[in-house]
Amino acid sequence: MHNRTKYFNVPDEKYLFHLYISGQTYRSINIFKNISQICRKNLCENAEIKIIDVQKIPEQDREDKVSGLPTLIKKRPLPIVVITGEELSEAKEILVRLGLKSK
Repeated sequence: MHNRTKYFNVPDEKYLFHLYISGQTYRSINIFKNISQICRKNLCENAEIKIIDVQKIPEQDREDKVSGLPTLIKKRPLPIVVITGEELSEAKEILVRLGLKSK
């Protein structure tokens, strides 16, 4: 069991992320690795990442409406946070946007 006191602002509720990508490209794989690493290091592995490949899932079957790719949506805990494109390249920016690190 991880000691949550060393983490910044980690709620007891499990985090749920939807990561929208377009195919298994080098960029998509790296973004997934970065998000996974952030979750392991900062959320005590208290997170689930659902990958949605828009090439494989028709638009009408997608739960979220996304306007650009890649897109990461934090569904839980509220509030919902949407991070798109180049913002997903910087781990610090992701942490700040998710409320896990101060600016």
